[in-house]
Amino acid sequence: MDRRFFGRNGAESPPLAEQVRFVESLLDVTPGILYIYDLRERRNVFTNVGIQRILGYSIREIQAMREGVIATLMHPQDLATYADHILPRYANAMESERIVHQYRMKHRDGRWRWIESTDVVYQRQSDGMAAQILGLGLDITERKLAETELEETKAILSEFVVHSPIHAYIKDVTPTESRVLLASENFRDMIGMPGREMAGKTMGELFPPEFAEKITADDWRVATQGKVLRIEESLNGKNYTTIKFPIQREGRILLAGYTIDVTEAKRTELALRESELFFKESQRASQTGSYRLDVTSGQWNYSEVLGQIFGIDRTFETNIDGWIQLVHPEDRPQMLGHYANEVVGQHKRFNKEYRIIRPCDGEVRWVHGLGELEFDSQGTPIHMFGTIRDITEHHEAQEALQRSEERLKLATNSAQIGIWDWNIAQNSLLWDNSMFALYGVERNHFGGVYDAWSRGLHPQDSQRVHAAIDAAIEGKGEFGEEFRIVRPDGAIRVLKAQSQTQRDADGKALRMIGVNIDITDRHEAAQELQRHRSHLEELVQERTAQLELANRELESFCHSVSHDLRAPLRHLDGFAGLLLEDCRDALSPDGLRYVDTIAAAAKKMGVLIDDLLQFSRTSRQEMGTRMVDMAVVVQEALLPLRETQEGAKVEWVIGELPNLRGDHNLLRQVWANLLENAIKYSRNRESPRVEIRSWTEGEEIRFAVSDNGVGFDMCLWASCSGSSSGCTGRKNSKARESAWPSPTES
Repeated sequence: MDRRFFGRNGAESPPLAEQVRFVESLLDVTPGILYIYDLRERRNVFTNVGIQRILGYSIREIQAMREGVIATLMHPQDLATYADHILPRYANAMESERIVHQYRMKHRDGRWRWIESTDVVYQRQSDGMAAQILGLGLDITERKLAETELEETKAILSEFVVHSPIHAYIKDVTPTESRVLLASENFRDMIGMPGREMAGKTMGELFPPEFAEKITADDWRVATQGKVLRIEESLNGKNYTTIKFPIQREGRILLAGYTIDVTEAKRTELALRESELFFKESQRASQTGSYRLDVTSGQWNYSEVLGQIFGIDRTFETNIDGWIQLVHPEDRPQMLGHYANEVVGQHKRFNKEYRIIRPCDGEVRWVHGLGELEFDSQGTPIHMFGTIRDITEHHEAQEALQRSEERLKLATNSAQIGIWDWNIAQNSLLWDNSMFALYGVERNHFGGVYDAWSRGLHPQDSQRVHAAIDAAIEGKGEFGEEFRIVRPDGAIRVLKAQSQTQRDADGKALRMIGVNIDITDRHEAAQELQRHRSHLEELVQERTAQLELANRELESFCHSVSHDLRAPLRHLDGFAGLLLEDCRDALSPDGLRYVDTIAAAAKKMGVLIDDLLQFSRTSRQEMGTRMVDMAVVVQEALLPLRETQEGAKVEWVIGELPNLRGDHNLLRQVWANLLENAIKYSRNRESPRVEIRSWTEGEEIRFAVSDNGVGFDMCLWASCSGSSSGCTGRKNSKARESAWPSPTES
């Protein structure tokens, strides 16, 4: 500033006019509105050009408004505040006291501008009351807008935190505690307390001790390290993901964060994993793989199972050429033609069975491919998604089934077996070729209904067969009958029918499927067999009568022989006894020996006659079969033999003997005869020994009695018994065998 305006250093003061211009220039460049307001006249007595820069009005226009300048330009809300609070302060203002206030003034263009005025009392009345106010008004519109936006931002932030759909919060943190400044209301769902009630509380007041300590430590670590922390937490059976980050604010260490309830997400993730596992296991179990083909690039991705089906690994070139090389050369033309003509050309679904050759082992496998082609808006194919299933076993099973059906057809044709299928509800009867051959009916002459078949039944069998079919329909058993049919040429054939009835859930018969077998030859053979059986029975009866007559004659003969032979034997025995009694002294030693021999022979002859009678009775005795303990029977047969002199010195060796079915008394007689013979032929031994044993041979149980007595050549036994078998015995040993059926046989 030029010093001459202040008259320093003895220089003259500038002229008054020049000083006025200087002041006016200074006032004009003052940033703001410089004004003098007269409180008594309620008008501006001075205003600089700043009023035009800020409000768009000229100084003259402002002066023309006179006492209405405040009422005209000030915002109504601020005008009331000005009248109630600012004007009274002017009246009581002290010297040099600054009165600062903010208000809105209307711009010439109608917009409101914020003004901040700093006023001092410029002139007072004689009573000391303020008369004029000198003030400087600065345009703070931009600052107020910024403050308003900041407040709105704070309000929005607060609203966001309080009403956030996630658990949001801001904390004041120290090494020992974290205190909530702001929290969202939805914490009610987590800890049972809304965010507004959490404000001012520490972690220890909100969470369990161990959990609170962990939160406080995490908060301080985030605040001091200045890094974002993401952690997974669990509380009250729920899963949460928490993200925390630091906020530096005027020396304060704040922490902001949000916690998301990921319980459902975790469950969904788990379900997705289980679903993926199930999908993989399903693919593995069903031998079905999946793929995605990028038609534009020709590259395709595949699932693990598809790689196993194709026999490829990640080194395989997954392009179109690679896929084509997998397809069996004989199937490539059909597969490529199907893809080009129907899938691409007609936008149909890919659906083809073809063979592949696995690169890993050269094995040929059958696969079934399904796929959907995706097109863009111009109809150009872009992607293809699909599945491929290994159907090798299914294909082989179909081929085996076809071969089996061919064999069945051959077998049914050869065996004259016809197959039929009767739909009961629709009365539709289906026959195979063999059925037409059995009934001698042409296919075009068959009506295909139940009555068409019924007309071929023999009149005498018709009622019985219909009744059996009705019973099968009613669920009283399956249809299975033998009946006669009358062919169109008059020939009568005998058939055997067997069927199964299919029913619905309520048990109602829906259809019958069965077979007819021509048993005419068997039926005729059975009749012929019956005639032979009848004739055989007549022969048996005749032979039985003859045998009974022979037995009676034999019995009569035995009695006659017994009677006729006993009389001379009694005479021989009696006279031999008298001779010894009366003439012993007169007889020489040879004579005595002769008499003893005659007496012994007579007694032996008596025993033979008794045995002959016993045998005749045995042959007439009726057998009564039951389970017999063979060991007991043998002991019963041995009892009388052990009491004899010869039996007492025999060493008896008895093995394990099984039970079997037979006649107890007759078996005892058999054993008695065998054992008596064994004693008879071994009694001359110094140490006679008899062994009894048994063994199983096929379905028979064999018994043997062996002794160390005098033997004979078994070849002689064969010739004596009329047997044509070879010689199996050996001299100087005896073994007598008998065989019985197994115990389960009668």
